[in-house]
Amino acid sequence: MKPDYIISRDVALGVKNLEEAKLFYTQVLGFTIKSENSSWVQIESKNGAISFYLCQDEVQVPAFCLTVPDVEKATEHLIENGCELDADLTTETGEVFVRDPNGYLFNIYPRS
Repeated sequence: MKPDYIISRDVALGVKNLEEAKLFYTQVLGFTIKSENSSWVQIESKNGAISFYLCQDEVQVPAFCLTVPDVEKATEHLIENGCELDADLTTETGEVFVRDPNGYLFNIYPRS
């Protein structure tokens, strides 16, 4: 049975310089900072349609977020259907990163 995938409104963007990115998204685009720490900043557009996580890292492609009831089953299903596990990005926190057949990055994490 196919897992129940729900795409969230969160998109992670890897940035080379977190402070410069934060200034661009807030001052140039007018987005609002929702929360932040030393390695990421969550910003949101004025209408709340999307929430970006600017992440200090070398991954220079967006990561779209999918929530699922069971990360392990969803990961198996995606790999069976042409996705590849990105072991370098997958963490011990229960989040998994896969690349779809076109190379797009998806963060798969448990639905709360």
